[in-house]
Amino acid sequence: MFGNHNDAFGESSLDNLDGPLTAEPLHQINWNLLNAHDAEAEWIERNRWVNWLQRTYGLPATVVPPFWHRHPELVWELSALHLHRPGAYDPDQHGSAPLGWHRDYADARKQLRDWVATQGYAWNATGLLARLSGQENRPQTQSKTSS
Repeated sequence: MFGNHNDAFGESSLDNLDGPLTAEPLHQINWNLLNAHDAEAEWIERNRWVNWLQRTYGLPATVVPPFWHRHPELVWELSALHLHRPGAYDPDQHGSAPLGWHRDYADARKQLRDWVATQGYAWNATGLLARLSGQENRPQTQSKTSS
């Protein structure tokens, strides 16, 4: 399902985000059924959208970590958000439809954050989000005491 699509996830994928993110109408994607050619096009488009989402909403790595595309639960959640957003901004929709998308987006952010946490990511000594390899590397929790 995930293959080696690292080229689509590099710094250059942040370029050219001023134009439309997709040239065709969005459609539901079953990532499990795509052939290599179709998957490549979908990955590039999805990555462009996730980059847009991260930049537009200032999402931290605790919500969408590096290499998000290697985690099926993140791929499916972000795919659902991607598909859901254009409908909310369709001219035929009620004027409050974007608010509905943003409520759903808030729920999705919480779900993404929970999934990232359960995947064993934590801030390491260098201040970067890193996946922990074992229990012995898990950060110590410090109790807060008032001074």
